[in-house]
Amino acid sequence: YRYLGPEAQAEYAELRRANELLMRSVVTRGAEQGVFVVDDPAETTRALLGMLQAIARWYHESGSLTPAEVAQRYVDMSLADEAWKRFKM
Repeated sequence: YRYLGPEAQAEYAELRRANELLMRSVVTRGAEQGVFVVDDPAETTRALLGMLQAIARWYHESGSLTPAEVAQRYVDMSLADEAWKRFKM
C-alpha cells in the first residue's frame, strides 16, 4: 500500500472499504439469522479480515499446505470459534 502512488492508494482504500462493508454485512446478517454468535459484527469482521490478510505474509507454495488446505483450516478455525460461543451459551 505504501509503495503505491496516490491514485492507486485511493483505489486500494476504496476496494478495502467495500470489502470490509460486504464482509460486515454478511456477519451482521448471519448474526441476525442465528447463524453466527457475535458480540460486535464490526470487530468480528476486522478479526476475520486480519486473519485472512495474514496468509499472504506466511504462505509459500513450497510449504506443507496447499491453498485448499489453508482455506479449510481457516474455515475450521472460524467455525470452531462459533461452536465454542454456542457451547458457552
